[in-house]
Amino acid sequence: MNHRMTLFVLFVLGLTLLMPQVCPAVQERPEKQFMSLTACIKTALENNPGLKEVSQEEAIQVEETTLARSAFLPRMDVLAGYTRFENPMRVIPAHENNEPGVFDRDLLETGIWLRLPLYQGGRYRAELSIAQLGRRQSVEIWKNTRQDLILNLHAVFYKILQLDAIQRSAIASMQALESHKKTTRLRLEVGRAAPVDGMKIDVRLAAIEQQLSAVKGDRMALLAHLAQFMGMDGTQDRPFDVRGRLVADTTVLPDLKAAREIAEKQRPELISARLDLEREEQEINVARSTMLPHVEGFGTYGLRSAVTYDEAHEGAWAAGFQATLPLYHGGAIRAKIRQAKIRKQQAQERLLAIRLQIRTDLEQALARLADSLERMEVNRKNITMSRETFRIEQAKNEDGKSSINDLLDAQSAMLLAEVAHSQSVIDYLLAGIQWRRGVGDPLWPLSVTEKGKQ
Repeated sequence: MNHRMTLFVLFVLGLTLLMPQVCPAVQERPEKQFMSLTACIKTALENNPGLKEVSQEEAIQVEETTLARSAFLPRMDVLAGYTRFENPMRVIPAHENNEPGVFDRDLLETGIWLRLPLYQGGRYRAELSIAQLGRRQSVEIWKNTRQDLILNLHAVFYKILQLDAIQRSAIASMQALESHKKTTRLRLEVGRAAPVDGMKIDVRLAAIEQQLSAVKGDRMALLAHLAQFMGMDGTQDRPFDVRGRLVADTTVLPDLKAAREIAEKQRPELISARLDLEREEQEINVARSTMLPHVEGFGTYGLRSAVTYDEAHEGAWAAGFQATLPLYHGGAIRAKIRQAKIRKQQAQERLLAIRLQIRTDLEQALARLADSLERMEVNRKNITMSRETFRIEQAKNEDGKSSINDLLDAQSAMLLAEVAHSQSVIDYLLAGIQWRRGVGDPLWPLSVTEKGKQ
């Protein structure tokens, strides 16, 4: 019996081994979507929530203009009311002598009331002008927000490319040190190198690995920041990454005087400040209009009746003019005028501050352009010299004519030169964008939809 059981177990085990194994399906990770700077800017202009919020302000100002225009048109209201008196009152007046009229404790009234403003001291025209200026100002604020968004996108994108360049330089240095480490190990076996030389190379490799780890962390943080600018919430099907090159086309330095003249006409902040000053001037007119007489025409038509509604009712109409002139409001009118004048002075100071800021922006951008341009030229030479120095020190160390410290110093100088060059390139590119931003040039062409805001 035991023999048969053993054969049965072996038979089942053999079938199990011969059956094809069913492996769980491995879910393939979606490939990354690599985006260029152009794609990032387009995505951000379409999806950035902050830019969308600012763009909606124009729609609000359009409705504000509609409201201001409505003040010039007649207003018509339907009135209905019920009143109960303590004692019977005359609810329908007498129209002839010795006519008693109609008395009742309950009064029903219905009618139409028409009012037409004739003269309000210029208040409505000033309010319409304020609404129109507000719409134009909302467009300039949107332009300014758009410019800042594009500038920030350039800064983050270029910084990611710089980290990629640093990563490539560090990996190349590690490969060179790994190769020299093998050579040092062989020399150590034949007694031509000290054990401490290998230890020093290991320490340098560990330091570069730590630097690479920090670069990767910074890069992930910048990608998250870039996704925030583009309005991505992480629910997209494919993860994204960026790809590009840090290339600087050097040009002659621009003219500062001509740039200031152009900025006076193009900078959205400056145009917005001028519009704000015009709005405050109109606010003074609104405050002054309160001191002038207000005239409006009116007309009414309605029915009056007792309860219950029967033949004892009448319809009546009336029309006329009303004029009001403020005599004393406790000093409130003059206080509003003084308040509006102070706000105008504030707007003038803001306009002056923005002019000074634009001048500073242009001067700083020009200084950064000149500095980064000079550093790029110096760093290009430093890279060439440092690479040649590292090659020479590597050959000398292999021949036993120099110490490992000289080799490591040459490697460190080469890596620092490459990092400094990438930093000078990104500084030059950003300085060029900041210069265009300072002049007021559109950093990205307007789309068909955006041109409708002009």
